Amino acid sequence: MEYTPYLIIFSLILCISNLKQEINQTKSILNKIASKLEINTISDELQQELKNLILNDQYVKAIKKYRIDTGNGLKESKEYIDSLKVSIQNDNKS
Repeated sequence: MEYTPYLIIFSLILCISNLKQEINQTKSILNKIASKLEINTISDELQQELKNLILNDQYVKAIKKYRIDTGNGLKESKEYIDSLKVSIQNDNKS
């Protein structure tokens, strides 16, 4: 039995997996830089949808939505939603 095609496929899968990790790390770094520079990296529509989810106490859905739409990891997504929640609370106090 010839194993060469299986080894090639396995190697390609590993390469793709590594590339996905590198892309996610790069996105995370870019989002952190954008956050420090106070650059809004998401659309107004997504921002409003996330605010509505937070106002309806659907934090998990908001985090999931943010993760799917931005490709960020769980930690970064939770941090963003937490900061958005604080921003909403501050706006309501004003």
